[in-house]
Amino acid sequence: MGDKGLKAIAVRGTKDVNIARPDEFIELCNEVLRYIPVRDKNPVPGVMPILAGLGSPKEMTIHDEKWHTENFSWGNARHRIRDYWNKEIEKKWTESMENVSTRLISCYNCPMKCGAIISVPGLSTYMMKCFSKLTYTMAAYSDLDFGFRIAQRATEYGVDGFSTPQVMAFALELYEAGILTDQDMAGMPSDTEGRFYWLLDRIVRREGIGDVLANGTYWAARQIGKGAEAYDHNTIKKHEQLPLKLSMLNPVYFLMYCTGEKANITQMLKCPVKLLTGKRRCTTSMTPSECAPVCRHFL
Repeated sequence: MGDKGLKAIAVRGTKDVNIARPDEFIELCNEVLRYIPVRDKNPVPGVMPILAGLGSPKEMTIHDEKWHTENFSWGNARHRIRDYWNKEIEKKWTESMENVSTRLISCYNCPMKCGAIISVPGLSTYMMKCFSKLTYTMAAYSDLDFGFRIAQRATEYGVDGFSTPQVMAFALELYEAGILTDQDMAGMPSDTEGRFYWLLDRIVRREGIGDVLANGTYWAARQIGKGAEAYDHNTIKKHEQLPLKLSMLNPVYFLMYCTGEKANITQMLKCPVKLLTGKRRCTTSMTPSECAPVCRHFL
């Protein structure tokens, strides 16, 4: 709601939440709480670490980013870099993560600890979880140190960690293609990291080209014109998506994109059996350790 000068609306309720079937609800909650430690002790065998456990997906504790860096797209969801991950990068990124992560944390009443308190020297402390660890890094073709530093400023600004780096990468791609000119980007630094900071500040303050980009990739492309619409290639329902262009069909992600209330997969990952059958409970009779390999491609 940047055009209204409003950062957030806070609402505090003072009355009880009345649940229609409280006993059934509590039992479902307890079922999940019983399932979590079992699955946490039984990671899916034979898959990359990022997909082996529960969480979203415990990005703050996993250092092996081969799957994300080689399968998700870099820049404006444009390029996949095969064979990017190696021992040298793994060592450097592990040191970067361990140097800034001070404590693992969970959402309220959850034991998973998917998030972390991040403290970059010289910057204010902030909280991070999930793929926001890599969104700025991969959008800028940079490294994890840069990602942690710019995510701190973006977090203080209160902008979204998925759509913001994408719209900035989109702008730089337009600039490289000559659709956005030196006049549009007057004062922009020459280095890529500096350009991302520069764009972030202008988007938040709605200054110059930032006033257009703040509307999001879809609307910015149509306001800019001159062929910019062709560079808006990673939105669904006019909303920026994760850079998931894997050149393959993923039916479960497709359903979540199309039916989710947020028009993306964020916060909508669930058991595929429940998703496809509409059942509140898993319809299989398998134990969690037996079920995990069957659902391995969807966890």
